[in-house]
Amino acid sequence: MKKSKYIYSLFVVFLLTLVSCSGEKSNSGKLVQRLVETTEDGQKSSSTFSYDDKKIVSIDGVDIKTSYSYTDELITKKVVFDKKKQLSITTDYLYQNGNLVSTKEANSVVKYTYAADHVVEYQKFTIAADGKEIKEFHGKLVFKNGNLVEEERVLDNSEAGVVEKYTYTFEYDDKINPMQSIVGYDKLLDRGAAVSKNNSIIATRSMMRTQNNQSTSSANFYSYAYKYDEEGYPIENVSEAIMPANGKSGYLKTEFFYM
Repeated sequence: MKKSKYIYSLFVVFLLTLVSCSGEKSNSGKLVQRLVETTEDGQKSSSTFSYDDKKIVSIDGVDIKTSYSYTDELITKKVVFDKKKQLSITTDYLYQNGNLVSTKEANSVVKYTYAADHVVEYQKFTIAADGKEIKEFHGKLVFKNGNLVEEERVLDNSEAGVVEKYTYTFEYDDKINPMQSIVGYDKLLDRGAAVSKNNSIIATRSMMRTQNNQSTSSANFYSYAYKYDEEGYPIENVSEAIMPANGKSGYLKTEFFYM
């Protein structure tokens, strides 16, 4: 199904870019200067981080460059530039009382509501040519001890009589997340577990589809094995699927280098 593949591809991209691992939140820690990623077949790619003091300016990779803009201490714009396609996608972040309430791109918007302690509900809408908002999916983010431990997502654009629900869960260790040293980064709810205080060592993605009172389900499991320096900062992460799909392990080694 097209929608299912879309959701899955977003999740895979998220997993491959995951760099979350943390101790107590602080803006006085180390900053990542460079990441080197190595795939299962030995292909290497590097991303370079640049900053203005503790504010992230850009992350420059082989194919993608992401640039950030601030208003005071909050990230209010992100521009992702695809070097191959020569195209860019701009995301605008809107806050109230220091909390993210919406992210907006050219033809879509995600709205966040702080429903209860440690729970954030969200809805994603596609913006039609006439400006009408069409709901694509809705869900919630559940936090515990500063970590995103669960995300639920239900599709609103499935065919009539079909209910599709995705659940993502995360388990953590207690090590330091260098991304937490970046001013305002922990507010970006669209970055998933990358805003968590600690390092996700196991992630699970499950899907349930119900049609005509009959349900089917599937699950994928991912592991993350870290090495740390003497100060507790990650220097290497090896991620892979515990139960490979289509014979692919999803292996990726990430090496961290600091300023």
